[in-house]
Amino acid sequence: MSQKTIFKTIYQYNKEPLSKADMDRLVEIARDCGHVKNYVYAKYSGVNGLSKIYPGYTVQNEILRFVMKQSQCFEGILTNREVILQGEWKEAYEKVSDKVDAYRLNQYLRRQVRRHQKHPHTEAADGFSVSPKGYRYDDHGIYISMKEKRQRLFIPLTDNNHYARQIYLRLFPEEGNLVIGVPLEVKPKKRKTCRAEIGVAMGMHCMFVTDTGNRYGEEFLEYQSALANYIREKNLRRCKNMQNNPGKKKYTAAKARLEASLHAYINGEINRMLETEKPGILYIPKLPGTSKAGVSRKINASVTMWQKGYVKSRLVQKCRERSIELVEVFGKGISTECSGCMGQGEKEKGIFSCRECGLSLPERENTAKNVLRRGRENVHKETNHR
Repeated sequence: MSQKTIFKTIYQYNKEPLSKADMDRLVEIARDCGHVKNYVYAKYSGVNGLSKIYPGYTVQNEILRFVMKQSQCFEGILTNREVILQGEWKEAYEKVSDKVDAYRLNQYLRRQVRRHQKHPHTEAADGFSVSPKGYRYDDHGIYISMKEKRQRLFIPLTDNNHYARQIYLRLFPEEGNLVIGVPLEVKPKKRKTCRAEIGVAMGMHCMFVTDTGNRYGEEFLEYQSALANYIREKNLRRCKNMQNNPGKKKYTAAKARLEASLHAYINGEINRMLETEKPGILYIPKLPGTSKAGVSRKINASVTMWQKGYVKSRLVQKCRERSIELVEVFGKGISTECSGCMGQGEKEKGIFSCRECGLSLPERENTAKNVLRRGRENVHKETNHR
C-alpha cells in the first residue's frame, strides 16, 4: 500500500432476508473455515512453528538477546537441536555461552516460551472470507460459490456497486441477514480547515470535549453501560446455570447487536466532531491502561470493558482519511493542572477549581486546554530541535 493511500472498509447489505436453507449453507461454510483456522493454529502455534511465524523476541539478558537475534539459534534451542552457526556468529555465541550454564538457560527459555505462548482457537461460525474467484456481481446482487460443484447462491443487494477483491461475509443467522465488508485503498481527502489546532479530552461520560467546550458523544456511557451490563448479567446467569449446558447462540447475537449500536454511535460522533471543528492538527492525551477503579462490581465491569481502543482506532482512521494530523501528548497530571496558570487545582462534581489563580471551569474543558498547550509546546520543541 502506498504511503499516500489508506485502507478503509465499506459495507454492502442484503436487500431481503435469506431463507433458512440458504443461511444454513453459508453457516456451514463459515464453520468449515473455522476448522481450517484451528488446523493451522494447531500446526503452527506450537514451539516447532514459532520460527516460521515470529522472527524473534527481546529480553534483558546478553545471552538471551543474542539468541533472539539469531533465528537459527532460537529455533535450535526451542526444538532441542544443536545450534549451528558460522564464522563470527559462532565465536560470539561460544563467548557468551561460556559465561552461563547454557543447558539450564536453554531449559528456562523453552519453559518460558511454552508458558506465555498462546494457542489460538476459534469456535466462531459467524463469517468467512471470499476471494474474487469465489463470487461475481450480477442481477443487482452477488453470486457466492457454494460447496456443491458449479453451484452459486444468489443474494440481492441494496446497491449495485461491483468490486474485485477479497471480501468478508458477516452472518446473522437469526435475522437471515448478512453484511459484506469490502476493504478499499483510497486517497485521503484534503479539506479546508477552520481551526489549525484543537485539543481534545477523552472520557467515558462524554467521548470528546474540545478546548472550546464543545461536547461530542454525550450518550456514549449509555451505550457502553448497556453492553457491559448485558454481558455481566448473562455471564452471571450462565455461571449459575452451567450444569444445564446453556447455549451461546442467543447471547452472541444480542451482544453483536449491542456492539454494532455502540460502534455506529462512536463512528457517527467522530464524524460529527471532525466535520464541525475541521481541525488541521488534533491533539489527544495518551489514554491510560484499563483500571479496576470503581465502588461496585457493576462500575468495575463497565470500566474494564470501556472500548477506548476502538474509539482511538476509529479516530486515527478517520483523521487519516481527512488528512488531519493526530498527535498524542503526555497525559500524566493533565486533569489536575490549571490551564490558566499551570498550578495545581481540584476536581469536584465535574468542575475544576484552581487554588492559585481561582480559575473555575468544567473539568474536561480544562483538560482539553492543557492538551492543546502541551501539544503546541511539543511541536515547538521538535521544530527548534531540528
